[in-house]
Amino acid sequence: MHRSRAPLAIVMAVGGAILAVVSTDARAEYQGPEPIDLPADKGSASSLAVDGQFVHNIGELQINITNWGLIGSRPGSGAAYDEAPSAMWPAGSGVEYLWAAGLWVGAIKNGIPLVSTGQFTPEFMAVPSDPLDTVWTNRQGDEGGNRYPDPLADDDGDGLFDEDPPNGIDDDLDGLIDEDFAIIGNQTFRLVTRDNGSLVTELWPEHEPLGLRVVQTSFQWEDDAVDDFVGFRFEIRNIGTESLEDLYVGMFADCDVGP
Repeated sequence: MHRSRAPLAIVMAVGGAILAVVSTDARAEYQGPEPIDLPADKGSASSLAVDGQFVHNIGELQINITNWGLIGSRPGSGAAYDEAPSAMWPAGSGVEYLWAAGLWVGAIKNGIPLVSTGQFTPEFMAVPSDPLDTVWTNRQGDEGGNRYPDPLADDDGDGLFDEDPPNGIDDDLDGLIDEDFAIIGNQTFRLVTRDNGSLVTELWPEHEPLGLRVVQTSFQWEDDAVDDFVGFRFEIRNIGTESLEDLYVGMFADCDVGP
């Protein structure tokens, strides 16, 4: 059986563990009953990233990032974003190693096992009516982005480190906005999704949310020695009123390799 010789496709840090999605020959095809695209009116005039405009593109592995659950671009689907790179490697080759990926989280809530999915059904989404609830992008050298243990990590000199993440909000209530955050690598994307937002409820009324807020940070380097992967970090918080038991965190990936 032929196997791809591509390097590691995606590296994800989840709860201190490293999960590797490696490319092998696979021809998975979505055949489920759930819709795979947002209705057109839900993406227009909103902060949802539905046009393929946020792409890790400074390394050899290039990938589309959204704030509504999808990692990748579902190449060939006809969606507005399907021509964005979807784990394309090498850069500019046109060879994609991913159709779609997304975070899955399961837990028991009130004695009932529940799951919230990023793909194929996007049950983790930003709030489209909030212009600040978008994908925040930073590059190495941006003001305020020094990261601990850099000696200048306390960018604003208040004795705290990386306490004001890039989100357009004064998180530390010092009258300044996004003045002390952390850039990882040469290119960093940060976004926030929730599984209990109003749009999730509207699109999938049968979905029972766990009540989760997810901060997703992804990062990439441009140096030849470390430019063949994109790293992901997920910070998952229970923002609901119910306790969650037996929490499971995983990554779903449909790795259609090559043409």
